[in-house]
Amino acid sequence: MLSQVIRPAFERLRPGGWLESQELGCFIECDDGTYTPGPLTNMADNLIAAARDAGRPIDMAYTIKSWFEEAGFVDVEEIIFKIPINGWPPLEVWKQVGDLWFQNIYGGLPALTYALLHRYRGMTREAIEVSLASLLVTGTDERAVRTANGGTRSWRSST
Repeated sequence: MLSQVIRPAFERLRPGGWLESQELGCFIECDDGTYTPGPLTNMADNLIAAARDAGRPIDMAYTIKSWFEEAGFVDVEEIIFKIPINGWPPLEVWKQVGDLWFQNIYGGLPALTYALLHRYRGMTREAIEVSLASLLVTGTDERAVRTANGGTRSWRSST
């Protein structure tokens, strides 16, 4: 991303121009330390490692700020948006956001997992299906991921 997007954008922007990027963080994080790693964390770790092995990293959200700075951008601002990944929040609006993200994550996991985990982790289709099934059970148990957040990181920087 640095050599393909960020550096060329910096070279082509006029002074005072800006570039903005948003990336999803792939790690499961928790503000209060009560989340115990389980099937969701294991799946995320396996997908991150497999994507790196495939040469298509999915955990860039944690390094983009330094890439902006390395390219020459100044006043790099990083904003982190935390997103609930199921219906645990007490406020109704965040409960709805969490439910939508739950559907988004769990509806898309089969498409994300089969090729990566088979080709780059050597997992069989059956093993992947067992992992996906355990995620669905754990993901619907609000106690299991009550305090877990996914996240989006957003950057805005100027030349």
